[in-house]
Amino acid sequence: MIYQILAIISLILVTNFPSPAAKVVTAIILLALSLKLFKQNHISLKKIGKVNGLLIFYLLLLSIASFRNSDPKIEMTSIAVINVLYLLFFVFFAALAIYYISRETSDTKKFILNFIIIPYFILALVNFLLYFLNINPTVQVLAEDERGMAVMFSYLGISVRRVIFPLASGLNEYTSYMGGVFCFTIWYFLTYKKGKFFMIIAGAAMLFSLLFVDSRAALIYPILFCGLVYLLYKFKINFPLKYLALLVVVGPLLFGYLLPLIAADSGISSALSRHSNDIATGNTRFTIWKIALKQFESFEPIHIIGWGQTGHFASGASLRWGYLFEGWKNANMKSPHSTVFSILFDEGYIGLLVYIALLYQSFKKTTAIWQSKPITAGACIVFLLYNILAGFSESLGGFYLINYTYLFTMVVIVINVEYEYIDKRQIIMVTTTYGDE
Repeated sequence: MIYQILAIISLILVTNFPSPAAKVVTAIILLALSLKLFKQNHISLKKIGKVNGLLIFYLLLLSIASFRNSDPKIEMTSIAVINVLYLLFFVFFAALAIYYISRETSDTKKFILNFIIIPYFILALVNFLLYFLNINPTVQVLAEDERGMAVMFSYLGISVRRVIFPLASGLNEYTSYMGGVFCFTIWYFLTYKKGKFFMIIAGAAMLFSLLFVDSRAALIYPILFCGLVYLLYKFKINFPLKYLALLVVVGPLLFGYLLPLIAADSGISSALSRHSNDIATGNTRFTIWKIALKQFESFEPIHIIGWGQTGHFASGASLRWGYLFEGWKNANMKSPHSTVFSILFDEGYIGLLVYIALLYQSFKKTTAIWQSKPITAGACIVFLLYNILAGFSESLGGFYLINYTYLFTMVVIVINVEYEYIDKRQIIMVTTTYGDE
């Protein structure tokens, strides 16, 4: 098991590390471990495809879009490396999940702990170490004096500028997946009887990561959703979760309506704002979204399949909002800061429909899992809710935030495999309880 955990740690560590050799070594490790799983446990590509059909189709759309990349600075070799690594990772993790979760004595809660929480916890620790040692192996996308102050730290009496960690490609890139893992640590602390002390340590690592970067949404959403789902868990309330997938489209409209109302409360607005009008304008996101929406007002055939990765640049839309990112590297390439618009630009209406269908399927499966394994299901539900709301204001679809896409893929694979084998295990273990309560 230790080798598989190390393989995942290696993968997420080298994502933003400028070393081709490290990526090649990681690819070889993933391939070797995958072949071992296939050989020793009779796992086949056919079985992986059967369990993860819709997810594979979605990832295939992302892969095709990545080869249709419009960024002139990204070479085809780099795109190929990303896709090969992702393919090897997907096969490895899917095989790993089938091997562990399909067994009669499986403990999916422990699987999530070992293969999702621990690797990202190690990444957080490595980033803190490199930061305090002032070692920066990656190119910083924004000069320190351009980052602004960390608002949330200021309430603790600490004056520090927002931090771009050494192994992160940007501010929002890092907080997207740290916030996602923060969901798991809070949920497990509330519900999982084992490893409370470790959850406190891991949760603290995620918490301080978010505080240093000063990400408000990635900090608030996990706490909010863990609290809501915990009430469902505690009082054994069933809820038709599958329809929450529609929030992907409806949610941004509500988001745009609610933010100005929140901004009207001077107390809340001043507590969360980095500068005047920050909350009311969604940190200038409303301006970006208006420009993006204008691109889709009149139908064009390209809207069906999108422009490919960085479609916002190929369409010319990001050139019109680039001025908002003065001081940033590649200002004219900045994403629309919305998962919906990002998918529309890159994979078109087809990509958006498949993404919504994937979330619908995932919520539907977690509802079924909830009946017998509420802690496992609850952890996945909290993450899916976080994924949707964080996606209102961040581009979480595609390979832009690759470590987040790894995390999203891992969670969906866990849901798919758990759903596939839960009935089969119950047939084998008729009188055995899962120990989830």
